Amino acid sequence: MKKVILSLIFIFLFSLSIFAANSIVSVQVQGNTCTKKFVILNLMNYKKGMKVDIDKLAAAQTALESSGLFSNVYMSLKATSNDNYVLVVSVEEKNHISPLFDLEKGIGVEESDLFGFEIKAKAFLRCFRFSPFELFLGGYSIGLSSRRAFGTPFSFELQRSELKKLPWTAPNSNFQYNLLRTTTGMGYMLNENAGIMIRYVYEDISTPTTTHFTVNALSLEIRVYPVQNENNRNYTWWELYVEHGMNNINYTVGTANVEFYHRIIGQIYFRSRLYGVLNYGNVPFTRKIYFGDTYNLKGYDTREFGAPLMLLSTLRIGMPLTSTFGISKSPELTTYTPELISQLAFVKRGNFGLESFKPSIGLGLKINTPFGNFEPEIFYGKKLELYLEMK
Repeated sequence: MKKVILSLIFIFLFSLSIFAANSIVSVQVQGNTCTKKFVILNLMNYKKGMKVDIDKLAAAQTALESSGLFSNVYMSLKATSNDNYVLVVSVEEKNHISPLFDLEKGIGVEESDLFGFEIKAKAFLRCFRFSPFELFLGGYSIGLSSRRAFGTPFSFELQRSELKKLPWTAPNSNFQYNLLRTTTGMGYMLNENAGIMIRYVYEDISTPTTTHFTVNALSLEIRVYPVQNENNRNYTWWELYVEHGMNNINYTVGTANVEFYHRIIGQIYFRSRLYGVLNYGNVPFTRKIYFGDTYNLKGYDTREFGAPLMLLSTLRIGMPLTSTFGISKSPELTTYTPELISQLAFVKRGNFGLESFKPSIGLGLKINTPFGNFEPEIFYGKKLELYLEMK
């Protein structure tokens, strides 16, 4: 009986040794001065004792690269006894702190890896306004968000803004208003490239000419992120967004956004974007989507178009250059990127006709700085306009 028991134990231990072979018994992380090791392991979806699988290791490296926390990620395997391995992960962290500038929110700062937990924090102080220029204490905006909190598949968003004397500029309407906004959202990353988020938005708005009113809304957002690396000559990403007002104000706002990128020769590229908007019902002016803003149709008056149905097509052709204005051979060597940009919008108002189409053409320049891309652009649609952005 004892021989049988000993034989069974031997067979069991021998089986464990066979199945444990070619396993990753530990992970060494190097170069992470801010991001916590457990966050990196969660992003990699590492499980102790996992088998050496080239596809899973490639997916783990892609997950780290697409997190936005690292400029470079390197992986290697070190053999140990019993045919097992130690996985060595070397990372180079990006600059996590950057200044922010927004004409509505003011000046601020962003920390993209708060306490090393893969959480983004933003804070704005509204301390100026234009037309006429004035320095004043006009409120604040603060927010926390994460696409993969603590490296897990769960995402969240918390934002609060209390802003005063906000200018509202539209073709037939100019006034100032006060805004209190709270946004809470929870989401889940379906995989490394797709995520879903549900948000609740509360707004309290007051204007000089009307009594104040409140907005309660629920929204659903679905995004598919591109996988970007040196071997990809093209990628596509898209997002769908639907928002519905509740209680006393019923409305529906929806957007669909599809972007395609293709490298033509070397780093020379073209990028196309198709953006659709639906404004249905009695949409509050703070929730309505307009064309004529910085982030969509340019070269026209601010918020010139707010039709129920609008489409926008944008095409950009860029030529990345080095700091000495030579043709860049990689993103790491790129300092300047001049762009030729064309836009064509369809605005459905009344009867269909040529007046429903709004063209625009522009020139842009991306300047890579330690704090992000500085992007001046000049457009001509109905008039000549200059735009300055920091991304």
